Amino acid sequence: MQKRILSLFLCLIMASTVLTGCVSDKQIDEWAQQLHDKLYPEDYEKKIVLQEISEATRNQAKGIVDEIITSGMSEFEKALTIHDWLTFNLDYDHNYTNYHAEEALKTGKCVCQGYAECFELMAELAGLEASIVGGNAVNSTGKRESHAWNQVKIDGEWYNVDVTWDDPSNGADKKVDDHSGNSYKYFLVSKTQLEENHTATDYFEGEKACNTTYDRNVIYQYAASSGLYGDTVYVKSVEEANATIEKTMKSGKTELSVWLLNLADGDESISDYVASFIKKLNYCISPSDSFEVSQDGLIRFEISFYSESEWAEFPIVKNVSEFKELLDDMGKDGVKSYIVRYEVEEGEPEIAASMYNCKVKYSKYNDGKSWLITVTVQK
Repeated sequence: MQKRILSLFLCLIMASTVLTGCVSDKQIDEWAQQLHDKLYPEDYEKKIVLQEISEATRNQAKGIVDEIITSGMSEFEKALTIHDWLTFNLDYDHNYTNYHAEEALKTGKCVCQGYAECFELMAELAGLEASIVGGNAVNSTGKRESHAWNQVKIDGEWYNVDVTWDDPSNGADKKVDDHSGNSYKYFLVSKTQLEENHTATDYFEGEKACNTTYDRNVIYQYAASSGLYGDTVYVKSVEEANATIEKTMKSGKTELSVWLLNLADGDESISDYVASFIKKLNYCISPSDSFEVSQDGLIRFEISFYSESEWAEFPIVKNVSEFKELLDDMGKDGVKSYIVRYEVEEGEPEIAASMYNCKVKYSKYNDGKSWLITVTVQK
């Protein structure tokens, strides 16, 4: 509210100057935020006060670490496993009542300080060196606020970790029940990268030189294979995708979750990029109706695939008349749900579903002409 008032105030001032019409709304909002920060520094200069870890909290954390960390794990794998446990099992406390590790582990909710305390505690119990950093950060709405995060040592190198900002429950859409959108944007990053929106003011165990960012391909590959995301693979090329699909098909599964790095160029939409990628695959395969792009640039979508013999078994239609005849025949046979191949030379198939008591769902397949339609007859 304070920022909104300041924006209106700036607009009124500029309306009487030669700058009127020459400055964008975005620039006005940025100036308003800068003015807000100067007038109300207490909003982001709150000091982080750490709480001594009780024996009960330490024992609870040790129980978790003993369960999720195995003896053969590398330091990197330990850090990522702890990061993922926290993003999966804690939700951001938008009521701002739980600040510490004890409250976080008891209730499953906390603010950034609770995430940071939990990460440090669990990392140390797993044999890692870790510390907490206090400061402030500019969030997705452009507001600067008090914040806390971590630094952790992996194979002799120090990195920054912000578990809070990698948890989707921290965002405005508050994905409390859906952790599929967990991010690694702020996992094992350099000082330079973090300082794009974080400013450190308190190093509780001394500042560590975080000079590099960990290889993202290594992070995504291990995270996808961790089992937390189900049957998920991380692929960087069509060749990798084909090999993975072939392996998955041999295992008897028909669906797969895919993480694909967003390499779309500036003139290409992500939808076109995904469609182009799918068309290059060797199998009859379709992406889900929707996909999401995480803040660290991962495109995540579901695919279904069929063998050539399964594909050949689907009934084929080429126009709306044939589609209607098939619906009529299926209805006479009492079939409630079935899949149809609708083949067109170009464009989308004509589906006059409104004249029938059924629902249809269709997706374009990789030959560019075949559409797979799922028909469900309504009661």
